[in-house]
Amino acid sequence: MELFRTSACHARSAVAHFRKYSLFECGIFMNYLGYGSTKPGGDEAHGHLARFPLIFNLSTQSADIPGDGEKQLWYTRAEDVGKFVAAATQLDSWEVYNNMAGEILSMNEVVRLCEDVCGTKFTVKYNTREELVARMSPAPEQAMANFFTESFIAVLDGGFDIKDPMNLNRLVDVKPMGVREFLEKWWGSSG
Repeated sequence: MELFRTSACHARSAVAHFRKYSLFECGIFMNYLGYGSTKPGGDEAHGHLARFPLIFNLSTQSADIPGDGEKQLWYTRAEDVGKFVAAATQLDSWEVYNNMAGEILSMNEVVRLCEDVCGTKFTVKYNTREELVARMSPAPEQAMANFFTESFIAVLDGGFDIKDPMNLNRLVDVKPMGVREFLEKWWGSSG
C-alpha cells in the first residue's frame, strides 16, 4: 500500500537518527463509529478526525465489510491513543512496537453491538478480495478511496492480524473506552 510504504520509509529514517523510538499502533479509531450521530454534540464523536464512515455506517444502519467479518480488529478511541502515548513517555524503555486497544472484536461482533444499541437490523455487504480489487481506480483523485480499499484487502491478507498482545494495555495505567460504551454514548437512547 503506497501510503504505508511512505510511513515505513519515515520510520526507517527515524531509526537512523534517534536512539530511542517506538511505532505506536492503535488499530482503527473507534471514533468513526460516531459518523452521522444526531445526538446533541454528535459531531464531537470524531474529535479532530475527518468525518466519514469507515466499515460501519450507523447513520444508514449498514456495514461494508472485507471478507466474512470474522477477522478480529482492534478499536481504540483517538482520545485514548493520546492517553496511551502520553503514559508511554514515562516508561523506562520502549518496545519497537507499542500497541494498544480499547477493545478487540470481530467485525461481525461490532455489527451485532451496533444493531443492539441502535435497535435495528443492519444491511451488511461482505466483500471478496476480487470485489475489493475491482473498486480500485487509477485516477489520482481516488488516492484516499484506494487507500481504504487497499486497507480492506490488507485485512483479508492478514496485514491487520493481531500477532502480539496489546503491550501498552499492560504497561500503563490507561482505562480506554470500549466499543459498546462508545456506541451507547453516541447512538444509545440513554447515552
